[in-house]
Amino acid sequence: MINRFYISEKTVAYADSRLKNELISQLFNRFTYKTATIEIKDGESNTFIIGDIKTPDIQSGCEYSLLVNENGIAISAIDYPSLMRGYFSMLLKIKREMGKKELFIDPVYENKSFEIKNRMIHLCVFPENTLLEIKRYVRLFALLQYTHVVIEFWGMLKFDSLPAHAWENAFTKDEVKEIISEARALGLEPIPMFNSLAHASGARSISGKHVSLDNDLSLYHLFTPDGWAWDLENEDVWALLKSVRRELYELFDGCEYFHLGFDESHAHNKSPELKMKLPYYMSRLTNEVSSEGKRPMVWMDMLLPPEAFKNMAGNAHSVKSREECVEIIKGLDKNTVFVDWEYSTSQAPISSVIYFKDLGIDIMGASWFDVGNAYAHIDTVAKNNLFGYMHTTWHTISKDLPNIVPIAKKLGATLPTWESESNKQMILSTLLRCVTVEKTDYFSSGYIRKQI
Repeated sequence: MINRFYISEKTVAYADSRLKNELISQLFNRFTYKTATIEIKDGESNTFIIGDIKTPDIQSGCEYSLLVNENGIAISAIDYPSLMRGYFSMLLKIKREMGKKELFIDPVYENKSFEIKNRMIHLCVFPENTLLEIKRYVRLFALLQYTHVVIEFWGMLKFDSLPAHAWENAFTKDEVKEIISEARALGLEPIPMFNSLAHASGARSISGKHVSLDNDLSLYHLFTPDGWAWDLENEDVWALLKSVRRELYELFDGCEYFHLGFDESHAHNKSPELKMKLPYYMSRLTNEVSSEGKRPMVWMDMLLPPEAFKNMAGNAHSVKSREECVEIIKGLDKNTVFVDWEYSTSQAPISSVIYFKDLGIDIMGASWFDVGNAYAHIDTVAKNNLFGYMHTTWHTISKDLPNIVPIAKKLGATLPTWESESNKQMILSTLLRCVTVEKTDYFSSGYIRKQI
């Protein structure tokens, strides 16, 4: 076919100097199946060029423009994260003909815009995860053109201010810095999260574990009697939460958002005394985070009256009336981003998301891995021009990860040119293999550790 651009064994590119990163070059080598290397030399900001070709003009409303013809490859972008999304789109267009080894990209002129601007994904770090697993996930999310990753450590970060809140195999700050650095190099902005109401155990309730109390039972006074939530009547807890945030701000240097959690507190739903104080707790926490220069983010299930969240009434710990909900929201910092996880419906519009939209706040719809539910959230957010969409992954990420392929595609992500001829498991396997620059063994390859 004429006008194809063939990838040479030794490729030279002129690009934004921020692309002169070993991982970015390694990814080129992986997506050319180790047949080509790339040397990146200094070029203009927010551009990438291979060959004798001019950078395309960026169309209005687009993040990047990608041009490929027989003379070369050129990408122009509005900023660095968009440039990386263009770079990944280019990598995913590399292909070969059956029976031949030569790699090429067919001619293309791609002007890329996304209907949903904030495309976030929430990643839990469990003691069962390795550092390599987390890095692979983060690279995959960047490849699939998500914009942010919310990182929640389940007893898996060694805090100076709360040493007991870490299992023995928790990551050091230097290890977490590697994750953050890689995410940003790939155009994915990391968001720190620390549960500041319930989920204070740092472990799933089904496990019976509590990272702080199993390490040091003398810390019992920091929690509600069942250990599930922080005792926010204790000013020592407020000082501790502030110290934890300070450590995370330093670690995630320059982060724009901070996720406070705020979901599923049994005590603050069932205890009349604590329930009355919930508005004060949420107001104080969101205002503290805002005063520290970050946009607070919160889950919204605690603030849904039953009629707004009827499909999940048995799971959510909600306020009892619309009036209660409105009054609490009024007290929260005005910069708060509200995230509504609703996992039970596959029909758009998602009623609870619309409920919050009508209150005039920045709201995100959030799904888990159910594809129909994700599509309903995405359609609701896009049609109503809401703040964004968040894909939550929780403890089922390895088992359910193939569903990220259709979900990302629905969000507008580029997939391999052969995706229509394969299935989501094979697509995911190939993508993970290509983003893994480290040597793997049987248990660290693929997306599940064991076949049986």
